[in-house]
Amino acid sequence: MDIQEIIQSRYSELPEDIQDAIKSADLGSKFNSISTKNNLHIDQNGALQTETILVMLGLEPSANYIENIQKELEISRDEAITIANDVNEQILN
Repeated sequence: MDIQEIIQSRYSELPEDIQDAIKSADLGSKFNSISTKNNLHIDQNGALQTETILVMLGLEPSANYIENIQKELEISRDEAITIANDVNEQILN
């Protein structure tokens, strides 16, 4: 099974509200807003989106989220915490 099949399979198992949040057209603008607020580059925005979607799909534990975005975005832990809080407020809640 390739990664696309894994993602599709997991997506179909999610509650409808999570599916709606993932496919929302508004999701991209929320990521762009968070990226602008936190001075992220385009590649960092993409990495943030990937890490967030992996958590939303349940493919990555939420307990690793801050560590993962710190590593993938190549930012400090404090910056990762700030960004994680923004994601939580604007996207996950």
